[in-house]
Amino acid sequence: MKKKIFILVIFVFFIGFFLKNIPNIFGYILVESHDYIALTEDKKRINSRFFLKKKKSNNENTLELIVCFNENLDYKYITIVPKEKLIGLSNQTHRNIVLFSNLHFAYLRPNGGRFTVLNDNINGVIYNFKFSKNMIKFNTFGELKKFGSSITIEKI
Repeated sequence: MKKKIFILVIFVFFIGFFLKNIPNIFGYILVESHDYIALTEDKKRINSRFFLKKKKSNNENTLELIVCFNENLDYKYITIVPKEKLIGLSNQTHRNIVLFSNLHFAYLRPNGGRFTVLNDNINGVIYNFKFSKNMIKFNTFGELKKFGSSITIEKI
């Protein structure tokens, strides 16, 4: 009887560990969100797609917004964490994010969620940014300057 209980406890522990670590093993399926638009400083719409990634950080649920510009750019994917007011450049995006053009989802490999924060005191590439309930605005850099001096992400 004790052996069966021990095996059951080990089995429950194994299942719990496995379920908690599924994204770290297999990656994430990201569903496209049609609740956002990207605008230039002239209020012209930027051809882009938005994907939401929900994750747990410091025992709190955190939402990451991954912006995919439908242009041939080096900086094709920007990761925004509104709750923590972070804007970052996704690391190795051409290898870590797979977009399915006709479908409304993407596959993010296990390490694909990593990004370099650009609006901090260390990098400072994004130095002018604003977060509000339904809007995120930040200065452009590098190839994103083709959209003007700033990009606005609005929740519609």
